[in-house]
Amino acid sequence: MAGSAAARWLRGEAPQPAETLRDLYPRFVLKRAMRWAFDRCQSDRLTEWALKSESARPLIGRLYFHKRSAASDVLPAPARAPAKARAGIDRAG
Repeated sequence: MAGSAAARWLRGEAPQPAETLRDLYPRFVLKRAMRWAFDRCQSDRLTEWALKSESARPLIGRLYFHKRSAASDVLPAPARAPAKARAGIDRAG
C-alpha cells in the first residue's frame, strides 16, 4: 500500500504518500482509553488483584502486549508442526 502510494507520487499521479496514508493509520482507541483510565484510576490493590486474576488477564494483555495487527485478536496461534521421529543412529558429523 505504501509502496504503490510512493510510486504514484513519484510519477506525479497522486499527492505525497504521507497525506494519503494518514487516514489509514490505526487509531488504537480502546488501548488509549484503557491507558487513560489506568493512569488516572490506578490503585495498587486493584493492580495486584488484576495481575493475579484470570478474568482481568485478557484486558491487561491487550493493554500492554497488543500487537499492531487486528488479526492477532481473532486468529488462533498456529499449531506447531510435529517433530520428525529420529532414527536410532545419529549420523551427524
